[in-house]
Amino acid sequence: IDLIAIDTEALRLQRNNHTDMLPWLEEQLATSTATWTVVYGHRPVYSVGNYGPWQGTNDRELRPILEEYGVDVFLCGHDHNLQHLHHEESPGVEYVLSGGGGALWYAYDEEAAARLYSERGVVARHFALQWGFVAFTFTADTMAWQFVDKDNELIYSYSRSKGQ
Repeated sequence: IDLIAIDTEALRLQRNNHTDMLPWLEEQLATSTATWTVVYGHRPVYSVGNYGPWQGTNDRELRPILEEYGVDVFLCGHDHNLQHLHHEESPGVEYVLSGGGGALWYAYDEEAAARLYSERGVVARHFALQWGFVAFTFTADTMAWQFVDKDNELIYSYSRSKGQ
């Protein structure tokens, strides 16, 4: 498993090493031999909460790289809820938003969800406005995750085999 962190705030605000970050990310992805790849940053690419339906810089500059190199998961927070977003037309990148550890401020936005699906082909497979976190499990053949609430109760699970 490759876990690759990027500074989505530097990209968005065009600060620090933002001009070097995406070429660096491409180099990491191009030379990876890992079975599974997770890229993570603070801000989402897509959201059906307050920060949706998409984030400008992440959608324009980051998303194409994630797709080109077959990243399995983009993990983020920022919206204070739990989301799983997915391209319906192809397996592509799974977008997992785990922001349920902060204040629960950002409810489901039906207009954002409708635009996200009609303009990008991305559907919200799960949305929860509740306290919680995500737990991942990876094997050689399968990745899975569970959203777990503050009482350690399972509220959503997903799994996918490599190549699915």
